Amino acid sequence: VFDRNDSTLMAKDSIMRINVDSIYNTATIKTKYMWKKDALRNITSIRNTYDINNKILHQLDKNLNKHKIYWWEKITLSLGCIIFLIIGAPLGSIVRKGGLGYPVVISVATFILYYIFETSGSKMASEGEWKIWIGAWLSTMVLAPMGLFFTYQANKDSGILKNDAIRDFFKKILCFT
Repeated sequence: VFDRNDSTLMAKDSIMRINVDSIYNTATIKTKYMWKKDALRNITSIRNTYDINNKILHQLDKNLNKHKIYWWEKITLSLGCIIFLIIGAPLGSIVRKGGLGYPVVISVATFILYYIFETSGSKMASEGEWKIWIGAWLSTMVLAPMGLFFTYQANKDSGILKNDAIRDFFKKILCFT
């Protein structure tokens, strides 16, 4: 039976001290080689364990970020429908002439723009490069001003999408006279 008082009665000088350097210096070359080989094997094992755990942790963070993005997308996708309404209704009133060409081109371009920003925002947020809410709201933040601009232009009864206005716009950009 172990008595607690036994360990307290031991004198400090009676504790055996080990000098590791002297043990290493007195060892044979073969033993030193084996110790170094074991130490290297242990270091390699620890590093591999660290790398595997780091990859697992990164994957878990990525999965958590995807769940957070999906939660935000419940809001942003619903709001995206409203924004497409805010963009589409004024475009229908602005584009009077030209048949089906201009509205289809603008609708497809708007949807492609929305898809690019939605996909890239979700990817950047899931990778952890951006904050989750920025990645989820990116497409909404880009298209909302566009919808407000088209609504303003429709209320002004502007001819923003007339052939002459488009030609003049590209002339200014491309510096043609």
